[in-house]
Amino acid sequence: MLKFSAGFSFIATHHAALAAEIKKAKKVYTNLEEAREAGEKLREERDTAEGPIIILPSGVKFRELEPGTGRRVSLGYIVSVQYIIYKMNGLYLDSLGYGKEGKDDVGETLTFQFGKNLVPKAVELGMEGMQLGGRRRILVRPQLGWVNGDILPHPTSSAAQRRMLNNLKQPLLFEVELVKILPA
Repeated sequence: MLKFSAGFSFIATHHAALAAEIKKAKKVYTNLEEAREAGEKLREERDTAEGPIIILPSGVKFRELEPGTGRRVSLGYIVSVQYIIYKMNGLYLDSLGYGKEGKDDVGETLTFQFGKNLVPKAVELGMEGMQLGGRRRILVRPQLGWVNGDILPHPTSSAAQRRMLNNLKQPLLFEVELVKILPA
């Protein structure tokens, strides 16, 4: 009986310390408006840290995550990219080259001729002027996205295919890293 009470007091003490630690780490909001304002402030801080959103005359929006150095993308060049596709809320849909979703694809690339409408129009417009080693997050609106079945990239797994098919009528975020450029 003595062992049980000693063990129980250890658990109770540990639980109280854990609860205090959680309270210290996260503020608990009781007012919905207060929580919304705090979330908006956090989003603005994160956006400011990532850099400005650039809006092209075509309406395509992108954010330069890493500027890159070296040769710039030009029409007709053969480019190789690694990418991640997200929903607007940050939910992962598909990727190539990063080993996400348990895939053994680290370092693999999607290679295509730039300017031949092989990838979504928004991606080509958002990649224009990008330099080797650069990374951008491009907003792909449905009308400038996967408008037919020939548009690359094709989903890399059956799960990714289901996720993509369910979300093609929504704006998506296409994070692209330019890893190779060759003149045509």
